[in-house]
Amino acid sequence: MTTAYERTRSVIETGGFLARISRDKTLPDYVREQARQLLRHYPTAEAVRLAGRCEAIRQDEVSKLSGSPKALHPALSTWPLLDPFFYDPTIHDASHSSAPPAVAGSTALQPSPRPEGDIGALF
Repeated sequence: MTTAYERTRSVIETGGFLARISRDKTLPDYVREQARQLLRHYPTAEAVRLAGRCEAIRQDEVSKLSGSPKALHPALSTWPLLDPFFYDPTIHDASHSSAPPAVAGSTALQPSPRPEGDIGALF
């Protein structure tokens, strides 16, 4: 099972990998075009981190609710039980972090701009 930090890093790095493939002139056109098509619907690094931030906020707010999960609306009853899917390194609350301290400052999760050129026109 992967941690929220590992999933976040993987999704962000995969976006960068697809961007590099789409610009690599040594690859066949159909490979670069497929990478461009996948990138059209791929989340930005900022969107992935925002999802992590929203999940941390959700966890914090749900923890403030009194009572058991049974007291919640059925649609929300599993919320206290869910681990976050993504990780946002800007939230420094250790209760929400699933990244090891030595890795939390990794440059892999730093903001990276979208690739320039013909790919940017697709967004």
